Amino acid sequence: MGQARHRDEDDKTEVEFHVTRVVRKLGALHFAPNSDIQQQYGKIVVPKKCQVRNGRGNFLITGKVRFGELAKTCSPYLSDWENISNIALREGRMECPLVL
Repeated sequence: MGQARHRDEDDKTEVEFHVTRVVRKLGALHFAPNSDIQQQYGKIVVPKKCQVRNGRGNFLITGKVRFGELAKTCSPYLSDWENISNIALREGRMECPLVL
């Protein structure tokens, strides 16, 4: 993650991010196109309650376009998501597995 800017006017946080891999896209990509995946970046809006802070980490960013902005809900670190996903797969509760 890059910079996080809290927007008091709508109780949201705008987060800059760098893309390391695109797993699947259903519509237009919401980051700056560049042939070098390590140089791709974008912004996403999350609820302020997610308590996003500036810092490093790997996240699986999923979302939808809402009122022209890429919006998502709070999400765990990628490693936490992988652990939860693996448990659900083992228990047969994963309805739509996402292969990374």
